[in-house]
Amino acid sequence: MKYCVIATLLVGGLIVIFLSCQKESKSPTSNRELPSQIIRDFKFYESVAGRRLYDIQADSAYIFDKARRIDAFGVSVLFYNKNGTTTKLEAQTGSVNMDNANLVVRGQVIVQTADSSFLYTDSLFWDNSRELINTDAPVKIISTRGIIEGTGLITNAELERIEIKSQVTGKAQYEFK
Repeated sequence: MKYCVIATLLVGGLIVIFLSCQKESKSPTSNRELPSQIIRDFKFYESVAGRRLYDIQADSAYIFDKARRIDAFGVSVLFYNKNGTTTKLEAQTGSVNMDNANLVVRGQVIVQTADSSFLYTDSLFWDNSRELINTDAPVKIISTRGIIEGTGLITNAELERIEIKSQVTGKAQYEFK
C-alpha cells in the first residue's frame, strides 16, 4: 500500500514535470505583424509623371514594410485634378497600398468637392490607376442640384460622373446625356 502511494505520487510528479516542459502556446498577438514605423502627424504625397494626384495627412500612421501597407488614423486626403482643383476627403481610418498607391478609407467618410458637393458613406476605395472612387456601401450625395441616395457608387474625385449601383432615391436637377 505504501508503495502504491509512492508510485502514484511519482507518476503524478512526472506528469506535472512533463506538462510544465511543453512549449508555451503563442498568444493571439504574437501572430500579428508589428509596424516597422509609427509616425505622428503623418504626410504622404502621391504623384505620377510630376502631376500631383493626392496628399494624405493623418494624426498617426503605422508603416508595415513587409505587407507593403500604411494604416493611417484621423485621415484627411486632398485629391487634385488635372487643373489643380482639389476635392477633400475625411475619414476615421485609411490604408494605402505602397505598391500601387490605392487607398481604402473607413469610418464616417465625407468627400467635399470644390463646388461644395458632399458625398457621405462609411467606406470607399480609391483606384489610383483609374483615378476613380468605388464603394458598395450606402451613399448620400448632397449638392446645390439636389440630394441623391443609394447603395454603391463609382465616380471620379470631383463627383462629376456619378454611377450609383442600386437603390437610387432622391430628387436632383442633373442633366443626363
